Amino acid sequence: MALTRFFYSVFCILLFILSSSCVQEEQKKERFHQKKQIGLKPFEDFFLAKDYPELSPDLARFQQVADLELKRIEANRSSVSNPWGMEGPLNIGGRINTIAIHPSSLNTILIGTPNGGIFKTTDGGTTWQPVFDNEITSAIGDIEYAPSNPSIVFAGTGDPALGGYSYIGNGIYKSNDGGNTWVNSGLVNTGVISKIQIHPTNPNIIYVACMGNKMERTMDRGIYKSIDGGGSWAQIKFIDQETGFNHIVLNPQNTSILYATSWRRVRNNTESIISGYTSRLYKSEDAGLTWNQLDNGLPNINLSKWNICISKQNPNKLYVSLVDSTLEFHSAYVSLNAGASFTPLQTNGLITPFNNSGWYMGEITINPSNDQDMLLGGVNIWRTQDGGNTFALAAPEWFTYIVHADHHDVEWIDNNTFYLCTDGGLYKTTNSGSSYFHFKNLPINQFYRVAINPHIQNDYWAGAQDNGTTNGNAANAASWARVFGGDGFQQRFNPLNSYELYTETQNGSLYSSTDGGVFWNYADNGIDPNDRRNWDMPYVMSSFNPNDLYTGTYRVYKNDNGPFANWTPISQDLTDGIIYGARFHTISAIDHASLITNKLLVGTSDANVWYSNNDGANWNDITSTLPNRYVTSVKFSPNQANTIYVTHSGYKSNSYIPHIHKSIDNGLNWIDISSNLPQFAINDLYIQIGNENILFVATDGGVYYSVTGGSFWLRLGNNMPMIPVYDLEYDAFNNKIIAGTFGRSMQSIELQGITSGLKPISDKNYLPIRLLRSSFQHELKIIADVTVKNALIKIYDVSGKLVYISERNLEVGENELLDLNFNKGNYILNVSDSKQTFVKKIFCN
Repeated sequence: MALTRFFYSVFCILLFILSSSCVQEEQKKERFHQKKQIGLKPFEDFFLAKDYPELSPDLARFQQVADLELKRIEANRSSVSNPWGMEGPLNIGGRINTIAIHPSSLNTILIGTPNGGIFKTTDGGTTWQPVFDNEITSAIGDIEYAPSNPSIVFAGTGDPALGGYSYIGNGIYKSNDGGNTWVNSGLVNTGVISKIQIHPTNPNIIYVACMGNKMERTMDRGIYKSIDGGGSWAQIKFIDQETGFNHIVLNPQNTSILYATSWRRVRNNTESIISGYTSRLYKSEDAGLTWNQLDNGLPNINLSKWNICISKQNPNKLYVSLVDSTLEFHSAYVSLNAGASFTPLQTNGLITPFNNSGWYMGEITINPSNDQDMLLGGVNIWRTQDGGNTFALAAPEWFTYIVHADHHDVEWIDNNTFYLCTDGGLYKTTNSGSSYFHFKNLPINQFYRVAINPHIQNDYWAGAQDNGTTNGNAANAASWARVFGGDGFQQRFNPLNSYELYTETQNGSLYSSTDGGVFWNYADNGIDPNDRRNWDMPYVMSSFNPNDLYTGTYRVYKNDNGPFANWTPISQDLTDGIIYGARFHTISAIDHASLITNKLLVGTSDANVWYSNNDGANWNDITSTLPNRYVTSVKFSPNQANTIYVTHSGYKSNSYIPHIHKSIDNGLNWIDISSNLPQFAINDLYIQIGNENILFVATDGGVYYSVTGGSFWLRLGNNMPMIPVYDLEYDAFNNKIIAGTFGRSMQSIELQGITSGLKPISDKNYLPIRLLRSSFQHELKIIADVTVKNALIKIYDVSGKLVYISERNLEVGENELLDLNFNKGNYILNVSDSKQTFVKKIFCN
């Protein structure tokens, strides 16, 4: 949950509501009718806009593609030997939607995540194992053990947060071995399964609350029941095509009595319906055959999400909490007569607990041994011990990071022990909240961007959803450093000055540091604050002058003053203007050539691609025949001066949309190189330095690579589940691909044996070269035992970024001097002539 927080409270950035109307192009008007978007948050825009120009993604097509790809992966698994390894972090944490604790073995726990699948522990959380990686979805809404037979477990898929970025599931899954293996058990069209209730003595009877496909108005939502252990399902309550059910509870002493809460919710690219008069509370007294709305004492107004809990000591006692149409806490009520009437609670001390994000949280849970004791999940966790009359914080304020913000589920063990599921992972208290233990061994971060520090070997950085900027590697996976707050995005490093670096938070807020990241300053001076910006605003550093940086709002800016930020616009509006709404029309990708200076490439969220060969003085629209889809990345080749690449997101089942194109003439003509890639959105591209035929792409379903320039693609690695990957970087020093996944943290894979590209392996196979600083600080001396005539010299930092290329053919020998000012550190030296190429790991002293 991106709630805009930083370590330094003075740097808070307001999340605001974006709305607009379609005012141009009659054809586009017909396809898009922009409505007021209640409850809209900018991070939702980022995900929704990636489906441009469609109203909603084709979820059925996605599931079909994912299912076919999963079968293909399984068939070819043995032919791919290299596994992905986890770099971390394990200690930072990510969002957890649900927790289920074995009813008779408290050390056995299952947790469900919005994008990372299901994890299981049998030792109380010391170790965790993923147990849902063979399925086509990784979004989990609820997990429940069968109370009478805990070998039986049900898991509902889909993200119950129901934001613009929430992934849809493919039904309910059943396990007969305690959650180790799973089989789909139906309800594949219900979109999001929010809550499951299993009969306490008969595991064949299951009730399910389904919110439906949030993107569309369908009949596949409501309450469903199975009496044969999930073999078949009957819809036992339906309201309308806009209203699903988000919660259901079962009377523990009379299983014919159920209560359920409905929620009117539609969320797609043109509208956000998040409240209504159909958001209400219902009761059944005949095992779901008939339902009655409960309203005696409850407000009859426009409401959003409801939450409910029932006393195990006295099942006639119910509590409900209500979220109003502004998405803040409205009120809470208690019934002492099984819902016949309700009395309002005083809720003293409970002040704006949801920060206007009640759709994202708000579950109320009750202590199983004391029905006066309850917890309410908000931005902070709140507790009442007098039945709701007074509330107080049950943990320190979120900004202390003792317990992370945004609480999604609570599991009580006893009066003093309970678990909290937050946006920052799993917490446990055994002393009623006096202290908390954070489980620091769950790799479930949602990463937008990753980076490699060129000055420190194996120093990987990443920007995470609601968990800021962080850095580390596999060796210290349990102790990554938290560097900066907010939603984290891209980091950039000055390759010639280890003290200068940049980071970014949501909606294009840039920061720079000149002391290695100890202190940070705003670095967006000169960028018009009124410019519309992408949630993940792209920015790049020049390969020729690290003080030159480029970024894009709806126009391109250049900064020629390094970390001291002096941005000036160098382009006109490169989008289509505001047609569908501001969020649809921003710059989404930018690149600066590493072979020839002054060349820029830009892609927009509304499908435009632009090229400049004079540092932005003039711009050429090279969109041409490219797909009318969100541009996710634009890349100059690091090997061929006139070759560029473009990748896209978005597809529909009735329209084959290639996701990657190549041009060898700076965009005059385009070649589709998607070939046999599965039709997942492509989010990023890496071109191997030194070998144009080797390409890597990050997709919504994992990572793929080609060694034939895109004429044929293979899946990279043999163990990555079907998860979205948003960013790739190449660690040249270790010959690894680093992947930022959106749900399973940072992963890496060694390329040895996978590709035939240039690989710095043992020194004995390569030209004996040293790189030494001469008596003049700015000069570097290349010392070689043999002479290479007519050589082209390239030097890369450890992230694979070109930091030097010779302007003429040189003779590399004993006394070759390079007029450079490199920092002390590791580099990759590439020396080539017409017949051969030498690669060397080098250290600049």
